[in-house]
Amino acid sequence: MSKHFIIDGYNAMHKLSLCDDDNLQAGRERLVALINKYKLAGSGNNTLTIVFDGKRDTFFPYNKTEKGVIFTQDETADNKIKRMVEESKNTRRMVVVSDDNEIRYYTRGMGAEVRSNAEFFAKAKRKPKKNISDKMNEYDERYSNITEELKKIWLKK
Repeated sequence: MSKHFIIDGYNAMHKLSLCDDDNLQAGRERLVALINKYKLAGSGNNTLTIVFDGKRDTFFPYNKTEKGVIFTQDETADNKIKRMVEESKNTRRMVVVSDDNEIRYYTRGMGAEVRSNAEFFAKAKRKPKKNISDKMNEYDERYSNITEELKKIWLKK
């Protein structure tokens, strides 16, 4: 069953320290890039919506291969997220990502799954796997150290 992830945009940006208040645009772009880079929505069948307070103040680039972005305009992001869950035909497929307790308790009460920012973004904080050339360089370095030690032991003069 596919899931619909709803992210409390500014809540996530501030918890992840993606921007300061002077450049919200850059923070929004970093958030979308982070989600796309680590494929945090999982399966391509899942959908993801990032909800921000306010109106779109500048062009916010995203396309169909990236994730959906909503600017709430005349309501708060909190109310928009609650309404999205209320209006869902199947709240069990909804996953709300926020550290705001009011949103968490309300949407969980409606039947949605709730994740903290730490839980949802944990995959992005893992160290990337080393590629084969990195492993070979480490092996060569360790091997040469062992060889030098053995020379000292066996070839004492």
